[in-house]
Amino acid sequence: MKKLSFLFVVLNLHLLSFGQTDLGNIAPKLNVEYVLFDFQKFNDEIENLTKFHNSLKSLNSWYDKKQGLKGNVGASLSDKLNRNKEEESVMIKFALAIINYDNELTHSVLQGEGDDYQSRLNKLIEKTQKGKVTPELGQIIKMNTKNVANELKKTNQIFNICLHKLKDKQTMAEFNSVLKNNPNILADSLKDYIVIETVEEDNPEYEEALKKKKEKEALATLPHQKYSGKFGDGYAEYSYKEAPDGERVYDGKYFYKEVLGGNDYVITSEGQYKDDVRSGKWVWTYKYNGSVKSVETQVFNFDENGYLHGEVSSTDSQYKKQNYKIIFNHGHIIGKYTNIWDEKDRGYINIEFDDNGEVVGTATYKRETRPFMHYETYENGKIVSSRVVNYETGDKAQGSWGIKESFYGVVNRLVLSPHATWLKKRNMSPDRKSPVIAIY
Repeated sequence: MKKLSFLFVVLNLHLLSFGQTDLGNIAPKLNVEYVLFDFQKFNDEIENLTKFHNSLKSLNSWYDKKQGLKGNVGASLSDKLNRNKEEESVMIKFALAIINYDNELTHSVLQGEGDDYQSRLNKLIEKTQKGKVTPELGQIIKMNTKNVANELKKTNQIFNICLHKLKDKQTMAEFNSVLKNNPNILADSLKDYIVIETVEEDNPEYEEALKKKKEKEALATLPHQKYSGKFGDGYAEYSYKEAPDGERVYDGKYFYKEVLGGNDYVITSEGQYKDDVRSGKWVWTYKYNGSVKSVETQVFNFDENGYLHGEVSSTDSQYKKQNYKIIFNHGHIIGKYTNIWDEKDRGYINIEFDDNGEVVGTATYKRETRPFMHYETYENGKIVSSRVVNYETGDKAQGSWGIKESFYGVVNRLVLSPHATWLKKRNMSPDRKSPVIAIY
């Protein structure tokens, strides 16, 4: 039987641009395919199979009765005298039809090839026409009865599943999902009971994008307002717009300052928002004005969606070992890093990332407290091999350190988080509608 391949065709989206706002590649209308399932037709088929099965059982009874009369002259004579001739005629015609119902099955019973098989078939038909029953006829009837019974059982099972899983009308995606999650339902068995209907509908993605576009356009016409004053544990100044519903949308410069210990610690944060999303360059500074003055600085760069993009750095005027420059590609770390100091586990990391943020080649971790060098080789971002070498003795061992995770730990602790544990990141740089400052 032909496969129902058209059920798995990917929907083609057609852009109907006339009279519609241009939203790039988002189509305003979609041609959505629906599957209409004919439960009544399926139910009628089950009824027909049931009737056919019952008829075959009657034919079986007729055959068994005639077979049982063989060798009993008195009983056979009595049967002939009292037999319903019309019923006998119907059964004979039915038996002849069953002989020809499944040619492969009949051939498997009679055997033989060419003229030999045709001769056997003709003899069987001739005897059946005269109302005689043979073992071959019995086999054909019983095998057909069994096959139809199996088909009826399977069809009933499929129907019961369809009754609970399918609807009179569902999208092609919903229909394919039912088939995928119910392997007992074969597409071939349903092809005669479905009709595919294509309907042009509004694209929800387009409608949502259009809504956001209109909101953005409306927001653009609103005047900027300023806030300056207490903000959490410090002081802030920022520019914003107030939407008609009262929502405050950060847009423009943002400045935050926090002073601790008199004037010993001065923390500042400066950056820019665009429609509530961090964008461009942001700088966090930490100045200590005590006996040993020091300055720590963190510089972030964000793309238009608020993901880290470009160089992100952390510098410390006192602890040069903890000066880092990390390169991001829309939220992913990329580039090659040599001798990165891990202050937590006391070791040096060498690692390289491709433009998708996947580790490539062999990464190493040289521990300072113990004489071990860890090696991890990556393919497609996954570790394919690892080993440990004692760099004093040259002895080798198996093991995996988790170099990528160690590197991420360094970046998260010292590059992406406030340097003072008591500071709140939400004050330094409120998330608003931006993603959190993190590695993606």
